[in-house]
Amino acid sequence: MEPPREFDQTALRKTLLQLASDEDELIRSETAFTIGAILRANKIQSSEDQFISENGSLVLELEKLVEQLHADTRYNAALALARLGNLNAVDAIAEMLDIEAISISTSGEQDPRLQNYKRIVILHNALNAAISLQEYNGQLDLLTLHDAVQKLLAAAPKVIQSNAVRKRLVSQAEKALEVLSR
Repeated sequence: MEPPREFDQTALRKTLLQLASDEDELIRSETAFTIGAILRANKIQSSEDQFISENGSLVLELEKLVEQLHADTRYNAALALARLGNLNAVDAIAEMLDIEAISISTSGEQDPRLQNYKRIVILHNALNAAISLQEYNGQLDLLTLHDAVQKLLAAAPKVIQSNAVRKRLVSQAEKALEVLSR
């Protein structure tokens, strides 16, 4: 059995940067997700200076992708940036907490159950992202996210049908609100 070969991160970065500009929305969305997963792993394994030096181009690409018109691309990029504490994610995360705004993203699903599932996943991820952003940025006032979570708490009883799911989501939103209020 051959020993594992060294992974060519430079080639991977180049490929991801190319895919991030693809005309296909799904490819851009999946690329944003993949970049986020890679950056998260790299951040854990390296010093801040090394992380910036090796991954700066990917972070910059996420900052472009978070401005895309395609909602899923924007959301995947925002989640990745939030996990890094990057404030360029704030507006998209606030959008992800808006029930009406995410209806565009969920409307692509034909089955109402899948629409509901996707809505819950988006909201869950956005709440976690809001917490991450606040934790990374300490005393910075993230009023936009605070207000978005309050609005979600007011809307949740009307739009989340399942009692169990609604209770979990409301509990998570209350936790996010507590973190954002510090």
